[in-house]
Amino acid sequence: MEMRRYIKHSAVWWILAAVFAAAAVFCAVKAVAVEKNRRAVEPAPLVVGEEQLDDYRYIDVQYMTEWIYRVTRGDGEVEMFYIAWDTDGYGYLTRLTDEQYAGFADIVAYTNSEDAALPDIPGQSGQGAAPLSADIPAADLPAADTPDDAPVSAPAPVRLAGMICAIPEDYLADISSSNGITEEDFLDYYGDYFIDATMTPADLENGFLVGAVFAVSFAVMFLSIALTYANQLGKELKRLKKAGLLERAESEFHYLQGDTRADALVSTAFIYGRHMNLVLPLTDVLWVYRHEMKLLFFRSLVVQLMTYDGRVYGLKLSWGSSRRTADAIVQAVAARSPEVLVGLTRENHRLYDQQVPRIKQQYIRVGLIWAIWIVAAIVLNVVLRLLWA
Repeated sequence: MEMRRYIKHSAVWWILAAVFAAAAVFCAVKAVAVEKNRRAVEPAPLVVGEEQLDDYRYIDVQYMTEWIYRVTRGDGEVEMFYIAWDTDGYGYLTRLTDEQYAGFADIVAYTNSEDAALPDIPGQSGQGAAPLSADIPAADLPAADTPDDAPVSAPAPVRLAGMICAIPEDYLADISSSNGITEEDFLDYYGDYFIDATMTPADLENGFLVGAVFAVSFAVMFLSIALTYANQLGKELKRLKKAGLLERAESEFHYLQGDTRADALVSTAFIYGRHMNLVLPLTDVLWVYRHEMKLLFFRSLVVQLMTYDGRVYGLKLSWGSSRRTADAIVQAVAARSPEVLVGLTRENHRLYDQQVPRIKQQYIRVGLIWAIWIVAAIVLNVVLRLLWA
C-alpha cells in the first residue's frame, strides 16, 4: 500500500468535482427561488424621475399611436414600437406584441379622432387630426366604428405593464426621426428608456441559472478526469499483476532509498512516478528523453517514457524543477536499461518508429481523444447558446 499511496494521483480532481457539484446544487436552488420570486412580482406604478432599468412598472394608457418603428432582428423576431401617454399626460416609448396591441384598439381609435385632447407633442402640429406617424400606411389605421361627424367618447384607460429597458443606440435615430424631432428632443420628452410589455421579471437573465450550468459543466469535467486517473491506476496495477510483477514492484519500493517527496524514484527494475499513476518496469521502456513545454511565460519539464508496445508516459516534474533533475531521472533509467534510446533526437525518433508501428503509437490515440474533447466542447457551447437565446 505504501507504493500505491506514492503513485496514486492527487485527489485534487475529486475535490474540485465535489466543490463544483456543491456549487451547482447551490446555484440551482437559488435559481429556482429567484424564478419563483420573479413570477410572483407584481408591477408597480411608473413614477417619472424614479425609473430604473429592469424595473417592472405599469402605466394607465389614455392615448397610443400606431407603430412608429418596426425592426426585424437577426433571429427573425419583429419588434414593434409605439408611443403611449398615461392619464397624467406623460409620453412613453413602448414595445408590444400584435396581440397586446390589439387590446388597445379603442385607445388608438380615440387617439386618432378629432375629439382627442392630446398633450403637447414636439414636432407635431394640431391635435388628433391625423395619425401621429407620417410613415404609417392607411391600411394600418384602426377602423372607425362611428360616423365621421359623431363625437367619440374617451375610453377607459388600459393598463400597460412591462420592464424598463434602455433604448438601443442603433434604434434611437430612426425612432426620433419617425416622430419628426431630433434625438435630443426625443430623449428630453420621452426619456432614454422604453417600456417593454413583452417582458416580465421572469424573462430576465438568471445569473444563478447560468452559474449552475457552468458549475455542472466543470463538475462533470473534473469528475471525468478523476475517473480517468482512477481507471488508469487500476489498469497499471492489473498490468503488473498479470505479468507477475506487482509484488516485486511493491517490495522494491519498500526497500528503495530515496526521498518519497521526489517526483520520481528509480529502483533496479522499476520507475515510480509520484502522483502520476506510474509504476513501469524498466524492461518495457524503449525510449526516454527530457521534454520542455512552454506556454507563454510558463515552463514545465516532462520526462517522456515510450514503451515497446506504443504506450506513452509523461512524467511531469513539479514546479521549479531544474533540467538537471530531469536529466538525472533520464540517466538513472538509461543506467539500468542499457538498450533504451536516450534523448530527443531525429535518429532515436526513426529507430522508435521502426520498432513500434505507428498504428500502435499511443500519441495517435491521444490525438483522437483530444479531438473528441474538442468536439464535445463545441457541442456544449452550442447547447449553452441555445439555452440562453
